[in-house]
Amino acid sequence: MHLSYSKAGESINPTAYEYELKYFCQLYLYLQFHFNHGSYMFPVNNATEEATTCNDSCFRLLQDAQTAEERIIALEKAILIFNHIEEIEHNCAVDRGYGEILCWRLQTLLLNNSSASSSLSSSSSSLGYSVLSEDIECEEFIPEEVEEVAKTISVLEIIHRCTAEKLQESFDSIHAKLIPLLFEAIERYMPLIIHYNSVNDWPFIAVSNCVKLVGYFSTLVNGHILLDRHTPYLNVMLQVLSFRPRSADDVMNDVLFELLSTYPFKHKLLSKDGCIDLIISSGESVNSNMEMREGSIVCLLNLLELEEAQKTMVLNDNLLVFFIAMLKEPCCPIAERRDIWMNYHAAKAAQLLCTPAANADKLCRFENGVFVRTLVNLVMADCEAWNAACGLCHLANNSDLARNSMLHRPDFIDILAKTALSNSNRAIAAEALSKLLPNIDSFDTYTRIIRLMTIRSNFCMNAAVEAILEKMSVSEKTRILMASDDSMISILIEMTRNHKNTYVMSQATKAILLFTLEDQCKDKIRGNQDILCALCDVVRQAKIGESSKCSDFHASAAYATVALCNLCVDVESDNNILTVLIATSY
Repeated sequence: MHLSYSKAGESINPTAYEYELKYFCQLYLYLQFHFNHGSYMFPVNNATEEATTCNDSCFRLLQDAQTAEERIIALEKAILIFNHIEEIEHNCAVDRGYGEILCWRLQTLLLNNSSASSSLSSSSSSLGYSVLSEDIECEEFIPEEVEEVAKTISVLEIIHRCTAEKLQESFDSIHAKLIPLLFEAIERYMPLIIHYNSVNDWPFIAVSNCVKLVGYFSTLVNGHILLDRHTPYLNVMLQVLSFRPRSADDVMNDVLFELLSTYPFKHKLLSKDGCIDLIISSGESVNSNMEMREGSIVCLLNLLELEEAQKTMVLNDNLLVFFIAMLKEPCCPIAERRDIWMNYHAAKAAQLLCTPAANADKLCRFENGVFVRTLVNLVMADCEAWNAACGLCHLANNSDLARNSMLHRPDFIDILAKTALSNSNRAIAAEALSKLLPNIDSFDTYTRIIRLMTIRSNFCMNAAVEAILEKMSVSEKTRILMASDDSMISILIEMTRNHKNTYVMSQATKAILLFTLEDQCKDKIRGNQDILCALCDVVRQAKIGESSKCSDFHASAAYATVALCNLCVDVESDNNILTVLIATSY
């Protein structure tokens, strides 16, 4: 058995064997107390009178204790009683003022234990916070004194596992006194952890529970705001994050990353020199586990929600290397792997980096295009394809380099077209495709993508018809090739009959008009009754005399009329067109 000074369910082992012995002694005293009161059960189910009496006895012992040993016994008894997750018990502890008692004790201890203090050294004064190293010098400390501080903070952490309402009451009552004490304890004991290279002794337990308490308070509505009024807040949290323990405390790391991720003053965090590299290195460290890597990514993702951050963070090559490494992690179904959220957050962060137009060339040139290739591979592997495709769409809209990289992957263009049909950012995908399509060399690929984009009458179809017009403007040879393709003609005919999307109707009619300008195309067009019927239908739908809201109908009718006139070259063709006009007028 081990004493627990962390959250419920976690155990941290004291370094000396005598603490094990002390545990059994205190357990005996605890059970004896309950025996005398007719109960052998830990009072964790409800706030009974018996439990309250037992709880009060701990703090009476603490207040009446004359020596450090007596106080430690009282604190250990409190830990044994309160170390559970029953919020009702913790609510009672807050209501009875135990937080104030412990806060007063902590203040007294920190004032008296001057031998435990040491000055922090900074590896770079320009950072604004201390980056701890193993070379730091600190004085010898008295373990018993630090043990009492650590156990006092442990009880404080335990009783604040209460409901949010009581946590708010306690915070409003004692934060002005408690928060500076927690920061002082962190700054005092962090050098001891580094110097003695240990994560299982009392200095580490003290720091860990200080961080957890700050984490609890940060979840409150006014938590970050009031915490930030204490100047050391952000600096101390970054200072702890810079610590690289041999065996990481996952809970403390989770709290730190949660603090930084929810920190509301992102501009302030962004302005800290070296902060981004510190967050990245926390995820890259040899001691980093999956949770730490994900925590780093989430912190960076939250910063990237700032447009200013998107433009400045892209200049950090370490950041790009980190994202690329995370995006290359295996991506498997959620049932098989726990890192699915890490991939999601990394892909989302990459998408945000791609958003500003100014970032496009930097990202496309980075490491000979590895960033773009990584996103393309994600889309092809159907791994976080949604965010990856959106990022590529932004790049395609803003960079010729990106477009050239994508054009070499026809299979990717297919997937991008499907993304444009189903993705919530499909408007961006459609715009990207409209810029890619005119440069596709394979006419078969081009036609296939156009057909995909015309499945729905929306901005995808708009982008498709714009791409057709742009392709036709390339050369006479291209127009002749397109006019000879039955699939392309069929697409345009369907578009001219789309009266719900009048923009598409007018642009498709314009495309057919461009065909009629080429002598080699006229015979093909004149011999196609469907085209002639479609043009006549457009003329009949002109809505002449109606408001300017029908301007697309007017434009379509004008294009169709000119196209029909271009096709009237002899008596036979004139009669053919006249027959169609008469037939479609009924």
